[in-house]
Amino acid sequence: MRFYQCFLLLLFLLSCQNLSRDMTLRQAYLATDYQVYPKTSDTLRIRANQLNPTLDQFLKTQKTWAYITAWNPNSEPLSAEENTQRNQQLIESLQAIKYTFYHGKGVPDIGDWQPEESFLVLDISKKQAIEMGQTYGQKAILWGQKGGVAELIFCFEAT
Repeated sequence: MRFYQCFLLLLFLLSCQNLSRDMTLRQAYLATDYQVYPKTSDTLRIRANQLNPTLDQFLKTQKTWAYITAWNPNSEPLSAEENTQRNQQLIESLQAIKYTFYHGKGVPDIGDWQPEESFLVLDISKKQAIEMGQTYGQKAILWGQKGGVAELIFCFEAT
């Protein structure tokens, strides 16, 4: 019986550690400036859990969007070369599906994380965006509808 109690305590402590890490990541994602670099206008800035009226004006006829990267799967830093290769694969996937997308960069408010090359993908369903995030090992993505807030969605909690 004692072994079983120790085992349960260990599982509990590990889950607390994971919960703490997830809360820290959530705070980091919320404290990020998700920038988009359209060719025809100034940099667009998106914030999670906020309305983004400038983005809504930019969308015109598009109704939905997602902000996705292939960098740093599972929020574990990789080399610049590995991240570039992963994002190139993501670009090829987006092109194969014929999505319209714009380059961007997720820039943290706090300087403890390197900005991540990313993409604003237009006319993508929430389901498709989550699946793409999962495919590229992302903890979270942003997804939104015109006129709505930018939803921070944890990809593996959403299934």
